[in-house]
Order: sequence, then C-alpha cells, then structure tokens
Amino acid sequence: MLVGPDQLPSLHAALVEACAILGVGDKVDLYVKNNPFPNAYTLAIDGRRPFIVVHSALLDLLTPEAVSYTHLTLPTTPY
Repeated sequence: MLVGPDQLPSLHAALVEACAILGVGDKVDLYVKNNPFPNAYTLAIDGRRPFIVVHSALLDLLTPEAVSYTHLTLPTTPY
C-alpha cells in the first residue's frame, strides 16, 4: 500500500518531515507491505523514483516516536 495523506496519515507525516530534514523534498515514496516478518528496505534505480518499503510487522513493533526516529537515523548508501 502506498502511504499518503489519506492512507496512514501519521506515517506519511513522518515521511514528509524526514524528507524535509534531509532536503529531498517529496521525491521518495513509502509503501507498507503486509508481511509477518519485521523488515524494511529501500530501493533506488537510476531514472526511477526511489522508495522505502516497511513490513507491517515492523510497524506493529515500533511506537510512533520510534518510527520517526528510525527514518531519520538509518544510514543510507547509494549503490
């Protein structure tokens, strides 16, 4: 599910805040995948819009504060 202002608005707000702090604007999409295993990953392919995928099980384990903190502190390395 693509996260947006009408789909999981609090998670979308955390994404917007993180993107603003990092200076990337609205160039990143966030998806929640229904999956029983806690995980998250990112993918950026040259010429396409980068995105983040978070498994539903991970969101179930984290508090809203932890979700925001995690977005801002996970290191990202372009490959």
